[in-house]
Amino acid sequence: MVFVTISTAQEPGGSRSFVISPQFDSFIPRESVPVSERVDFNGGVSVLHDSFRNLEGSPAESGLLTVVDFGAGYSGGVPSGPGVSYSVNYGGRLFLEDESSSPSGNFDQNLGGDVKIRGGLTTVSIFGGFSQNSGNTVTRDLRLEEIDRSSVSFRFGVSASRKMTRGTLNGGVASQSEVFDEDADGLAPSDRIRWAADAGYFYDPPFLARTDFGVGATIGEESVNTSEDQTFFSPSFRTRWKMSDLTNFSAHIGVEQRSITSSEGEEFSATNQVWGMNLDWKARVRTTITLSATRRVTPSIRIADSNQENTLIRLGVRQSIGEMWSASVNYGFERSDYTNFRIGEDEELEGQNLHQFGATLGRNLYFDFLNMTGSASVFYNFRQREQRLAAFEFPDQHIYGVRLGFSF
Repeated sequence: MVFVTISTAQEPGGSRSFVISPQFDSFIPRESVPVSERVDFNGGVSVLHDSFRNLEGSPAESGLLTVVDFGAGYSGGVPSGPGVSYSVNYGGRLFLEDESSSPSGNFDQNLGGDVKIRGGLTTVSIFGGFSQNSGNTVTRDLRLEEIDRSSVSFRFGVSASRKMTRGTLNGGVASQSEVFDEDADGLAPSDRIRWAADAGYFYDPPFLARTDFGVGATIGEESVNTSEDQTFFSPSFRTRWKMSDLTNFSAHIGVEQRSITSSEGEEFSATNQVWGMNLDWKARVRTTITLSATRRVTPSIRIADSNQENTLIRLGVRQSIGEMWSASVNYGFERSDYTNFRIGEDEELEGQNLHQFGATLGRNLYFDFLNMTGSASVFYNFRQREQRLAAFEFPDQHIYGVRLGFSF
């Protein structure tokens, strides 16, 4: 549980596999599975102090901010086995301050949903969503290029997987479109459009239980209005390991070839290493540890004609204390280096480091007469940037406060 956290639908998609040629299996007569329907509501109120809001010259010099978060979700269909399941989720955050004091606005929202069609061996998923981000810097897990940038994004995709004799064939296609407004420092508006298609095969070796090894490739195109359009191709090795019901690990490593053709007809290319990993580990009955790391390359939305080489590491630990209390800590590190593809790697621009730390202590609340559960928590978050470029001025930030939440 963390400040201004809402249960807004996990972004449908996440690390999804992509569609190749969906095939639907004939349903085998079997005992029918009942259709289930579920509706959830949640919300909360946070009162916090943000060191950014009492800087000299800030319109909100008190530093105090109230945030109201809310969400609702609906899911239904056949939960397992052949059939159809579906879900839709909506969530938002309202920052209660005068709009005039926040150049990036005062409202975030996210809408997402998916439909899964399962046969005996084949699963096909259709997913999509919409997000509006006000650019408020009290939001956790900010990315370096998106700090102080309000944006609107749309995403859509189709994925499928097919179980084979000793493995799984998967694939699909997805697209995302984002529009970023002018930021507080006057950085010009920008937009980013990306589509990608992926295909891969995981082999399940008989001599290694719960372990899959795979190969695959991703192709796609990215465009931003501050740079030339880029196409990319990335073959990779992949692995999945489910050590037990308490431990899941996945990883991939590969190379990415990017090709760029300028409006003047000039051609540029770059080869980069890309990788990623995720670990979910329930170390003890009451202790959960999550670790993720990625390295990727994207066109910069802040620096013209440049690519951002981004490395991101996140670690989180959650500990239950008795039946009523819980504590969590999280740390994130992000490194971004910039290369102007017109000049070449010999003219690499200065890199940026971003450190983010958070801690929360919370207590569960139960309201039997309302059939509702809740939580009360205190939190602290810290953010620091190193090796600043002129376009990235970002003083250290301290945020602390309390939150009262509920769900039913």
